[in-house]
Amino acid sequence: AIEITEALDRNAVKTRAIVQNASYEADCLRENVKRAKKIGATHLVLTRFDQVRNVAKIWDLLIEFELAPLFFSADDSLLSTMRVDPLKQLAGRTLGVT
Repeated sequence: AIEITEALDRNAVKTRAIVQNASYEADCLRENVKRAKKIGATHLVLTRFDQVRNVAKIWDLLIEFELAPLFFSADDSLLSTMRVDPLKQLAGRTLGVT
């Protein structure tokens, strides 16, 4: 992890995104994000967002680890069903309007 962080720092990489399958269990997501934060992750990208039953686990990740969501997608492909306003999508799912 130190080598990765040093290489990213040396190349002035400021945006560091972790890509996660949103349907994973909350504990698994949390452990992966903890590791990503060690190399300076700043953003979260979620695949399979359509399969999330409890959106609270996503809110918890964003808040606990201070990650900005870049985008969410509805399947394994990052770009085919990309949602570019993830906070709006997350709020809609939370309130039951999407």
